[in-house]
Amino acid sequence: MRITKGLIVDVFPDEDDRHRELARRVVGGLEVTLYWDAADNSTSIEVRHVASGTTLRSAVPGEDALDAFYHPLAHIKCTTTP
Repeated sequence: MRITKGLIVDVFPDEDDRHRELARRVVGGLEVTLYWDAADNSTSIEVRHVASGTTLRSAVPGEDALDAFYHPLAHIKCTTTP
């Protein structure tokens, strides 16, 4: 850490500083959050069912990030087992 012009600057940001929330919305009982990770320039979405607390997370290509935010269930990659 160093101090510059009265401001504290974290020289080595922790992981939370690199993982940034870009947008959040709640609709129909689902909370949808779009994230960007500065460490690898990746984007992801998180969909949480508010009533049950169940959360799904999925990486999405940057060019699809905004569409994934507005249409998350079309972009969540899920697998099922027989």
